[in-house]
Amino acid sequence: MVVLIVVFISFFAVKEKIVTINITDGNITHVLNGTFTGFKLSTLKDNVYPHYARDYTTGKMMSFATVFAVMFNGCTGIMAGSNMSGDLKNPSYSIPRGTITAVIFTYIIYNVLVLMISCTCDRY
Repeated sequence: MVVLIVVFISFFAVKEKIVTINITDGNITHVLNGTFTGFKLSTLKDNVYPHYARDYTTGKMMSFATVFAVMFNGCTGIMAGSNMSGDLKNPSYSIPRGTITAVIFTYIIYNVLVLMISCTCDRY
């Protein structure tokens, strides 16, 4: 929770910053400059519509399915916590409640982070 709070504070506290991105394509290295703009509505407006690009680490073209896969794994990975049923006083009540709460919490945090990143990071 402390890390999440610090991340959310950083969206407002950090000033505009240029971030260098190196993309290697065989023997050729391309250098792009990404911009952390700080919290700006104009940055959000520029990022509203989908404009999928190549992932600079793998070189693969991104799509809705690959972007959705990140959030899907974050929410379903929580199910592993339900394996601890032997440690609970009332497992039939606690497991469904805890699992659903964890999924909802993760969904909200991921979507708020997406919104905050959309307001602060330019597309390169």
